[in-house]
Amino acid sequence: MKITSNTLIRLTKKHIKPAAEVVARAFHDYPSSKYIFPDASKRFTQQKYVFQSALCYGILYGETFATSPNLEGIAVWLPPNNVYETPWKMMRCMNLPLLFNVSLNTAKRSMPFMLYLNDSHKRIAPFPHWYLQLLAVDPKHQGKGFGNLLVKTMIKRIDQKKFPIYVDTNTKKNVSFYQNHGFKVVEGVLLPSTNVPVWCLLREAAI
Repeated sequence: MKITSNTLIRLTKKHIKPAAEVVARAFHDYPSSKYIFPDASKRFTQQKYVFQSALCYGILYGETFATSPNLEGIAVWLPPNNVYETPWKMMRCMNLPLLFNVSLNTAKRSMPFMLYLNDSHKRIAPFPHWYLQLLAVDPKHQGKGFGNLLVKTMIKRIDQKKFPIYVDTNTKKNVSFYQNHGFKVVEGVLLPSTNVPVWCLLREAAI
């Protein structure tokens, strides 16, 4: 089957578990993943439950798509009225396996990381915008254009409404990918007290 914008599906709660496994595989060796989940033998399981919550949030408060029912690639987009997570909304997406599989030490490692990213986001984009919160392609399908399809399709819609788009990433490879889609690097730093790089990028609203 040829994958095009017409094959994109909007995810629902029934997709959360299999989609979370795709995202966990895609982010297994990501710099932030290695920092927050240093035990590689447990990382996939721990991230799987974290991403179940993230996907739940995207489904409830944003627009979450996959390239087809086979879930080759997945993207979570948060609209201008929901770009910032709130404790109450996050609580709605907590799951018991997450609480039992992610240790307090892991939570402590992730908290300064998440707070810094949230503060940077608010500082760099204090105006109405869309947020590409998550983009993941299953490793066995990477390099086939699935990420491009997910981004191009949504950019076309957002450009019609003339909103800017914000995204952050931890790898230079992803920076190049986003630059090819019209994003510009606004900030690039090492996250405080870590060796994890982060680039914050913004795509200006269409004229």
